Amino acid sequence: MKFSQGLYYIYTHRCNTDAVWKSDSTTAGIGWIFTAPSTLEVNSGSKVQMHVSSPLLAEALAIREALQQAISLKFTYIWVRSDSQVLVRAIDRNRSSSELHGVLSGITGLASSFIFCFFFPLLSLETQMSLQMP
Repeated sequence: MKFSQGLYYIYTHRCNTDAVWKSDSTTAGIGWIFTAPSTLEVNSGSKVQMHVSSPLLAEALAIREALQQAISLKFTYIWVRSDSQVLVRAIDRNRSSSELHGVLSGITGLASSFIFCFFFPLLSLETQMSLQMP
């Protein structure tokens, strides 16, 4: 069955993910917030991950954890947003470095559990402001 884009919008939960990485301890804090189409917060969470080798890996772990949570919440339509344009591009093109291979493979597998799953890069506030400058 095909749905129009309008119907996807009605059923799609949005998920914003983010991560913070500390190079001195190779520790990352990852988090996610789910909102319903009505823009009300449905669920959120965060975790500390140890032995994380880069900020990009931290962002990937945040997306993977968010997808696992979305599956446990029985979401079937999801729109995942991250401020890591490099990561979103790697997911969309199914290309990864050896560092990200296992995590991106997990993300791809989890994404296939949804009827609709879309990854979208969020522009940072700084980037948004620079685009508005004359």
